[in-house]
Amino acid sequence: MSVPRANPLQNLAAAFVLLTRIPLPWDRISNAPPDFNSSVWAFPVVGAVVGGFGAASYALSLTIGLPAIIAAILAIAATVILTGAFHEDGLADVADGFGGSTIERKLEIMRDSSIGSYGMIAIVLSMGLRIGGLSELNITQAMAALVAGGMLSRLMMTYVMRYMPPARKDGLAHDTGKPPFSRILIGTAFTIGVTVMVIGPLPALYATCIAIASCIIMAWIAKRQIGGFTGDVLGATQQVSDIAVLLFLVSFWG
Repeated sequence: MSVPRANPLQNLAAAFVLLTRIPLPWDRISNAPPDFNSSVWAFPVVGAVVGGFGAASYALSLTIGLPAIIAAILAIAATVILTGAFHEDGLADVADGFGGSTIERKLEIMRDSSIGSYGMIAIVLSMGLRIGGLSELNITQAMAALVAGGMLSRLMMTYVMRYMPPARKDGLAHDTGKPPFSRILIGTAFTIGVTVMVIGPLPALYATCIAIASCIIMAWIAKRQIGGFTGDVLGATQQVSDIAVLLFLVSFWG
């Protein structure tokens, strides 16, 4: 018996199940397992919600009189809480794993739940750049940057899933398969539309190009290091793209 095709609401819920720690009762949503392949169009929607959550925290913090640096720390903390540090963990695992001597060893390190010195340094740099960047923006700019970066960085993950082979012969990356391009195109159109609205046409064009460049660099490094992508590579791609977009906006608006 064939599994019923997931509807858009189920796709949206599946994306939140995968990318956040929001406790959605999936058994009440569908009798079938989450279809992450079909839900890729909703990844940028999750990014907008996560970025919006951080933006609300930033705005509230400034409104009650906290310094910008404290507001930025609380904003990033809010996004980390909502995602369960999902992407930060991927960045740390990639930083640790890519130092291995062979592909097998790299993948083994990346699967280890412990974090090494390279991984810790990567997380510290990620947090520092995002907090420092946000604290240089005014309230409107920071809120827009969080939403735009959250969307563009998660959109980049879908292109890696589509155009790179999985590095392992097991695991979620292998089992999920390649997402349909039509679903990615929907997410792309949504992302571009919202990004243009929140940061303006010209910054949106530049930010999109920078996100794409960051994604290509991460994909090229992953291909050379382990021959493909893993869930950790997707997390690292999100982090690098998000940081690149934020730093561009700080420079552009500054």
